[in-house]
Amino acid sequence: MKQRAPDLLRSTTELEGEDDKAEALAVKDREGKQPLHWAAHRGHKRMVKELLKLRASPGAKDRNGARPVHLAAFEGKTRALRELLEVESRRSATARTDGGAEPLHLAATRGHAEVAKLLLRRKASPDARDAKGAQPLHMAAYEGHAAMVDLLIASGATPDAGADDGTDPAKLAWTRGHKDDLAQKLNDAIPKRSPGGRKVLGPLHEDL
Repeated sequence: MKQRAPDLLRSTTELEGEDDKAEALAVKDREGKQPLHWAAHRGHKRMVKELLKLRASPGAKDRNGARPVHLAAFEGKTRALRELLEVESRRSATARTDGGAEPLHLAATRGHAEVAKLLLRRKASPDARDAKGAQPLHMAAYEGHAAMVDLLIASGATPDAGADDGTDPAKLAWTRGHKDDLAQKLNDAIPKRSPGGRKVLGPLHEDL
């Protein structure tokens, strides 16, 4: 039977021996997730805080290399994420999964603007690249999250950054059907330069 979050926390804190507590904090499920992963995933701020006090590891990784901060960012759990970032702010804000994704990539994928703002304040880079060269702006453009695109560009993201396959955010937005608004917005954000620098682009890269 699954334990509710308060029950799980109570059963952990009531353990008497330090070794017993350490073992309980490090127990993993089939996905390699520990109690702190699930507390972060479900946004249980109080449980995250108490588990950290008990010395649960914020750097613990599941089978995909995801830490609790990645799960909180993906699910949009801002309060739980803030607790995790208080422990090791810069390191957690830029931690990578096995696929190279930082928490900001995951927040951008889901369009969680408040989470993204928090991560950016904690020095996450708007131009961070995952293992395939994709940046948070690629994720936001692909999923059609206009507010996230605005936030990332305002925070210094490179609007014409190419992933390893050369695909830029505007092209991603275009191919996903976000032609009339998001793709045009991304194209308009690309610096237009005179001959001798980057070539001046026409409307939507001449229809890409």
